[in-house]
Amino acid sequence: MKLSLCSATVFAILGAAFCAGPAYSQAKPDFSGTWKLNVKKSDFGTEGGPTSLVVKVEHKNNVFKYVVDGSGGGEDFHQELEIPIDGKEHPGPEGFPGTSMMKWDGEVLVLELKMDDGTVVQQGRMQLSADGKVITRDSHGKSPDGNESKQHEVYDKQ
Repeated sequence: MKLSLCSATVFAILGAAFCAGPAYSQAKPDFSGTWKLNVKKSDFGTEGGPTSLVVKVEHKNNVFKYVVDGSGGGEDFHQELEIPIDGKEHPGPEGFPGTSMMKWDGEVLVLELKMDDGTVVQQGRMQLSADGKVITRDSHGKSPDGNESKQHEVYDKQ
């Protein structure tokens, strides 16, 4: 999978903890559910993005798990990741040569991907709408050749 597709599928994003642990004094947003990328409202910049994307998110005990199925660039792809929301580095998604980390910044969930050499290649910030029906994810990244990108993704609850 190309890095641009990887960044589109890392839902942080890419991106969501529903149950706040005892360290949190207020409940955090619950991103659990099935979400479909709204291609018309999303912007993947000059790199382009997926033509379709469905993400299934499950939150339990401050752990974020997602399963992504999509297509883009003439190829179908599938990706899975399960990661604690603890601000610590963990193995990245299958096929990604690096680590992933999730943490809260207020009610925003932050996902960061780093290469094995410590270079940050993507950071995404994910927010849930007040009515719980839309997730927006804004991310910026850097490809191995040094090109920077910004993306704005909108997901509708199914």
